Amino acid sequence: MRQLYPDDTKRNLWGRAREKNRLKARFAIRERVASGGVDFESTPFQEPDSLDVPRHSLDVDESPDTDQVTLTVLERIYENDRSYFSLSNIEENLRVYNSPIGITSLYKEQGDSLTGEERLISWYGEDGLKNLQTFFSALRTITIMEVALIFQRYAIVGSLLLGGVNPCIRGVLVVDYRECVIEDGDWHERLVHIGSKVLRKFFA
Repeated sequence: MRQLYPDDTKRNLWGRAREKNRLKARFAIRERVASGGVDFESTPFQEPDSLDVPRHSLDVDESPDTDQVTLTVLERIYENDRSYFSLSNIEENLRVYNSPIGITSLYKEQGDSLTGEERLISWYGEDGLKNLQTFFSALRTITIMEVALIFQRYAIVGSLLLGGVNPCIRGVLVVDYRECVIEDGDWHERLVHIGSKVLRKFFA
């Protein structure tokens, strides 16, 4: 029998630990999906203080740790780093993946241009970029899955689905919600339930 060198031993231990984490995450994801797909605590709905803020508003955790995770996730999407989106990573940071983020997260620090504009132009052209900018200007929030789709990171979208991320949760438009203030919360809950059914079918 071949003797393992120290590096081989470390590599094997690391590989077994990684596989154990992956299987543990896969089990947790299947259990979550089977029980309803999305925990409402992961996608909370919060009442605003006034009608000047759209009533359909998801409570995004704005703690420094969560903000950093969000920024890292966006960077990995821009870089098309599919390996980052492991099952264990998605399960551990489910709140970030399942909750809309502020649309300003997609802009550079100056706030006047989108991150990754060069790539967007190469895919959609100058006119397409203008259309996207118009679309983004009408949004208050956007989801991680929507960002991955816009940046054509379809392999990452597949990883998000395998991780049990609800595909039906959507960002919020900046509109006057005075006329639909009563129905907004119900609309969000319907989307969550529809997404839960989609995930159960996907994992069946």
